[in-house]
Amino acid sequence: MKFGRDVRLTAQHEYRYVFARPKVAQDGLFRILARPSSAAQSRLGMAVSLKVCKQAPGRNRLKRIIRESFRQHQEQLNAAGACDLVVLPRAQATARSNQILFSSLSKLWARSISLTGRPERAKPLEADSHG
Repeated sequence: MKFGRDVRLTAQHEYRYVFARPKVAQDGLFRILARPSSAAQSRLGMAVSLKVCKQAPGRNRLKRIIRESFRQHQEQLNAAGACDLVVLPRAQATARSNQILFSSLSKLWARSISLTGRPERAKPLEADSHG
């Protein structure tokens, strides 16, 4: 599956929306901020700072792993309802193997699905079915 513009957070206001009141799933390696979205599918944003890794190849490695993990779990994320996600790696992630990073992200995607619950989407559906 291609990682096109339709599955990425690209504008500053999209990031601001997620940072405003996010549901947070985190462990020692990553922090995922999530908010329900009106988009057709879940979208990914990343913020990999110099504090996490001073060398660009290290930051790029983390971004590749995050993108690939998102691709692998995208169907699962979309099935639960679209949400906007921002992934913030921690400095400890740079020293871990790819396998450990993929495992950590896999658990956090599942946790973020359960956290977002999508109450904003559920309420209109309930109102339509009763009225």
